[in-house]
Amino acid sequence: MIETKSCMRILILEDNPYDVLLVKELLQNEMSDPEFYCANNLQGYIEGLDSFSPDIVLSDNCLPQCTASDALSILRKRSNEIPFILLTGSVSEKVAIEMIEKGANDFILKDRMARLPMAIAAAWRQKKSPRQVVDYRYALNQSAIIAITDRKGAITYVNENCCNISGYQADEIIGNNHFIQNAGYLHAGLHNDLWPTIQNGEKWHGEFLNFTKDGAPYWVETIIIPFTDENNQPCQYVAISNDITERKKLEIALANQQKDEQQKLITIALEAQENERNIIGRELHDNVNQLLVATKLLLSLMIQRTGGEDDLLQQCNQNIFIAIEENRKIASVLASPDFETDTLPEQLGKLTESMLTITGLKIDIDTRFFFESLLNKDIKLAAYRILQEQCTNIVKHAFAANVYITLQTTGGIFKMIIADDGQGIKSKKETKGVGLKNILGRAASFNGTVATHSSPGCGFALEIEIPLL
Repeated sequence: MIETKSCMRILILEDNPYDVLLVKELLQNEMSDPEFYCANNLQGYIEGLDSFSPDIVLSDNCLPQCTASDALSILRKRSNEIPFILLTGSVSEKVAIEMIEKGANDFILKDRMARLPMAIAAAWRQKKSPRQVVDYRYALNQSAIIAITDRKGAITYVNENCCNISGYQADEIIGNNHFIQNAGYLHAGLHNDLWPTIQNGEKWHGEFLNFTKDGAPYWVETIIIPFTDENNQPCQYVAISNDITERKKLEIALANQQKDEQQKLITIALEAQENERNIIGRELHDNVNQLLVATKLLLSLMIQRTGGEDDLLQQCNQNIFIAIEENRKIASVLASPDFETDTLPEQLGKLTESMLTITGLKIDIDTRFFFESLLNKDIKLAAYRILQEQCTNIVKHAFAANVYITLQTTGGIFKMIIADDGQGIKSKKETKGVGLKNILGRAASFNGTVATHSSPGCGFALEIEIPLL
């Protein structure tokens, strides 16, 4: 038996009683309990459509008062889902094609009636398929944000969800491209990846930050599916999106939390490092230096007793003196500067004098737009240590003649620029040493940023920006 709907209601439009009996007998043998309604004219046909509600229509080609084409037109005005099969003694290929184009599902020649049950089963499957497509489309429209664009990216369709989330009416979106919603946020890299992918006929998956008509941001996760024409070229693109705004908010909150925790760890590490430096500095200054000074005094006494003629003692005394001076320098570098007695520019002046001026470098410190009262002690210390790191880099690598230091507190930002007129660098890779890493860590602990500017033969500039609370 042919698998179709059980108790299928079949309307037969046929004016030849013998052909009606033949159709009934064939279908009763091949189908499960079919029900029949027979009409032999136009009025009976219309009454049958109204009262019988057929599942399928079988129609002869030529009848009194109407043709199969007329019957098909009447049916299609009522429903596009009820299958219609032309059942005729003879028909030209042209007429058959015209009937199919108008919406007929098939045509059967009466001398080949055995194919009718299979044609009915096929037409019934075709009827179910569009219904399923409609159901899928309905379900998709209820849950997703849908937009369709033409091959150039102009929007040709949006569903209700797209309008609801964006705040735009459909007629405000259609004809535009997606920039109306993402306001140009689409990154260049993303754009460069998206279009080549979908224009190659491949689907693309990614995330967008869009903006409503009122300017409120919302995130969507999107799949863009290209559809091709008869030449296998993309002719339209269907974008299926889901609102992931809440998920992105959680991700951003988690990232900010992790950033805060990382900054706290950096701050704790820097504080521990500063304490350790102070302890070592005090140890060198208070203990080691005292021992060296005492030893120098003892050597001086021995030199006096020998009349100053022992060259070995004189050399030892001189070495002790050098050790004392070096020890003082180290202790000075390690110890935290005292901002109670000296201003930040004064401390930076002392630092550059001890590290740069003694090497022959000329120093210029510009404080015209700097107000120290806007800085707390921690930021001052960070600026001091950053300059200390950069002074070391300048001495080792710059081969400069001049160093320019600018301090500014404008626009709620503390800015420090350390520039030299040295040989510069060839690439960013040369700026990824331990010194810069320490500078980045200190700036990050205050939500600050670090930028470098350089090119071969044009010097090097380090720019630090720290927001002022």
